Amino acid sequence: MKLHMNKQKVAFKISLLFAFFCGTVVFSQKKSKGFKLTEANVRAMQATGFVRCATVEYEKKLSEENSNKVSEEVFESWMSTKVAQLKKSRANGRIAAQVYTIPVVIHIVHNGDEINTLGNAKGENISDAQARSQIDILNQDYRRVAGTPGGVNSTGKAVDIEINFVLAKQDPDGLETTGIIRHEIIPYTDEVSNPPAGLGSLGDGGADWESYADVQKMKRETQWDPTKYLNIWTIRMGGETLEDDGLSDLLGFAQFPSNSGLQGIDVIGGSAATDGVVISFHAFGAWSKREINPENKHSFIMNNRYNEGRTTTHEIGHWLGLRHIWGDTDTCGNDDYCLDTPNATEEHYSCDQTYDTCTNDGLGNDMVENYMDYTIDGCMDTFTQNQKDRMLTVLNNSPRRVDLLNSSALNMPLYGSDQLKDFVVDPNPFTDVVKVIGMAEGLVKLSVYDAYGKEMYTENFYDVKKVFSKELDFNQLASGIYIVLIQNEEKRIVKKIIKQ
Repeated sequence: MKLHMNKQKVAFKISLLFAFFCGTVVFSQKKSKGFKLTEANVRAMQATGFVRCATVEYEKKLSEENSNKVSEEVFESWMSTKVAQLKKSRANGRIAAQVYTIPVVIHIVHNGDEINTLGNAKGENISDAQARSQIDILNQDYRRVAGTPGGVNSTGKAVDIEINFVLAKQDPDGLETTGIIRHEIIPYTDEVSNPPAGLGSLGDGGADWESYADVQKMKRETQWDPTKYLNIWTIRMGGETLEDDGLSDLLGFAQFPSNSGLQGIDVIGGSAATDGVVISFHAFGAWSKREINPENKHSFIMNNRYNEGRTTTHEIGHWLGLRHIWGDTDTCGNDDYCLDTPNATEEHYSCDQTYDTCTNDGLGNDMVENYMDYTIDGCMDTFTQNQKDRMLTVLNNSPRRVDLLNSSALNMPLYGSDQLKDFVVDPNPFTDVVKVIGMAEGLVKLSVYDAYGKEMYTENFYDVKKVFSKELDFNQLASGIYIVLIQNEEKRIVKKIIKQ
């Protein structure tokens, strides 16, 4: 009996050990769903209450999800070769000065809040004015515009990157757009209680994006063609802290560029379907810009620390191939692959004091004024020549980035908004195929009659959202004059068409 009792005890202990280890595995799997913070970001959260940038963590997540993703070493080998070619061509006079233009679409994701307006800035549905102010800041920073914070050049090493950012004029269907698109989407997961207004939530609080997986899904569902647009999403991040698999502390992250021509692999930057930059709504734009237009003075909503647009400047630096100036290690042997940025062993949060964490490199003080550090927005004013070389190398060689240089997104739209309100039939006259396009919602009924009033074609189209577009093949119709009748809600629009 005693022996039997011992066996029971042993079996119970084994069960406890098994449960413990199984629980540990489950816990570990849960933790892997989010970002595993770098030491720099653990310090940043403790020092500022924010994680300025999670691009390094995001890259690690992409590596976990994609076994074909090549290493940093392989990417940097490709990059160093391309940068060397650029420098050689420039030295030989084979590269003419050129200003590049990148088309931008800003996706403002909200859960149904009204657009922030004068004296009524309450949530993540930020105003057009706040969104446009970010484009202004990008151009000041990347062009080192004199008379602006981006043109101060306090380091003496700042250069004009010669990249402009312009809001798209044409959407993926060739229609007119402001380049600012609003998506009403209820976050897919809302398991953590949302703080009420005034308790760290900024604005009226409300449902927020709580997980990495949900944000990736949202990006895939809303993204415009990344070969034609730089996609930027502004969202309300929330849930648990980043250390606990949430997003509540995070200001932004970007998808690193892909390499090209290496072992047939071009996935260093992850899936094209998630390519772009994600920014917390309260770090997007520039608080100082609110005074420019009195009508928009109080339509901005921003946090009180990082509120002059440099979070987005920083993240687009990553999107164009830049790394943090401390190389994401705590040793002086780190490498951001730019020889003109002094070595550093850590991130910095202000420029109120001088740092030289690598005195033996002979390069001087840590460059706290560099956009790829963590200092406050008002401190930043420098991209260096080597950083410029990396960004232009990516822009001229990396998949999707190089395609942007030939994007049609900045061309005048095929049809204006006023035309689409009354519908367009194009071409007219036509040979075989004619396209009917216009603004519509719900049910659209399309009918075609000959000159004698005989119905030649009719069809109903259900659940139309915003734009109706249909190509009609009338190859079988005889040449002559026809009447197109378009019915949508209370609208009845008649168009005359000529088949040649």
